[in-house]
Amino acid sequence: MKNTIIAFFALFFLLGQSSFAQKNSLKATVVNRPAKGSNSFYLSNKAPLEPLSFIKLPVGAIKPEGWILKYLELQRDGLTGQLGTISAWLEKKNNAWFSGNGKGDHGWEEVPYWLKGYGDLGYILNLLILLINYRSWSGQLISILAGFDICSIISTLKKQEG
Repeated sequence: MKNTIIAFFALFFLLGQSSFAQKNSLKATVVNRPAKGSNSFYLSNKAPLEPLSFIKLPVGAIKPEGWILKYLELQRDGLTGQLGTISAWLEKKNNAWFSGNGKGDHGWEEVPYWLKGYGDLGYILNLLILLINYRSWSGQLISILAGFDICSIISTLKKQEG
């Protein structure tokens, strides 16, 4: 039975690939890597680090179209965009991120992972409602970090490493 299922998916994949190639007649070309160097418009590695071959563009610098726009809209309408309405970890009431003392009903770890994708989605799709919600969470993060003495934390970590 397992072999039959694998064969079915392999056949389905191959048929899909051949029909896709016939419809679109794609052509691949090999190009040389761009020259390494600095770029005054975007952040990249500074000396003594080696310059990057590719520089990460800021979120929202490229506007999605076509199928990628469709998938981003599906994310917006799906779990990424709606997680705040269904997840207990993202309830602001009794949340450690909003408590002021770091204590609450829900832990710290889940929020940053969701927030990164949520914020990027808001900026890429330029959706005000996502950006307002993102800014309320990220504003909390900034106010929490403002209360930390980063130098003493690094010093403590170095002492613990021995």
